[in-house]
Amino acid sequence: GRYLGGWKHGRYSGLGSYSYKLGISYEGGFLDGLMHGHGKFCWPITVGDGSITYIGEFERDRRVRGKVFDGQMNLISNY
Repeated sequence: GRYLGGWKHGRYSGLGSYSYKLGISYEGGFLDGLMHGHGKFCWPITVGDGSITYIGEFERDRRVRGKVFDGQMNLISNY
């Protein structure tokens, strides 16, 4: 993958973005190298309109509060 953003003590920190293989991406806060704080996580799918997006809060790489949208940004569910 590829990371662009802040660093602290050799780990991702502050605001940044990470592009994973297969078109998955994350933009938002990082703490100690983990997704933390407000962010947007997107992943492609092979059916429907092509993607799912989660926008909300992360705590140490876990989604804790947010919303899930389809590729047209129609709300699918609250998380």
